Amino acid sequence: MGIELKITAYSAEALQERIEAVLNLATIFTKGGKLPTTEDIKNRYTRGNWWTKDERENKYQIMQTSNSYKAFIRDKGDDQKDERKKHFIVLEFYYRYDREENGISFNKTMTELALLMLQEHGEILQGK
Repeated sequence: MGIELKITAYSAEALQERIEAVLNLATIFTKGGKLPTTEDIKNRYTRGNWWTKDERENKYQIMQTSNSYKAFIRDKGDDQKDERKKHFIVLEFYYRYDREENGISFNKTMTELALLMLQEHGEILQGK
């Protein structure tokens, strides 16, 4: 297992906004920097050009059309000890053909990029 990204928030709504921001970033990254059209976002389940949530398998499909990029949900819940970071989710990014070369991999790079965006609302965890 690789590294994982823990996203935290003070409310469920704020957590959802952060999850969406991270998945938007990951999708733009996997599309080579191309921004989605309104149709891509609105019809994400039929067009396959934007991320979707797969409830059955507890993951997000980042790039449906290729079925190669995913973000697995490794943990989620509430932390009663810290009110500022009460709600959390742990994601592990995955690319089917990923292989670490010179310390670079999709999982590691995407996790670090998301952490830069999230700042104090993100944390890198070592996978099990």
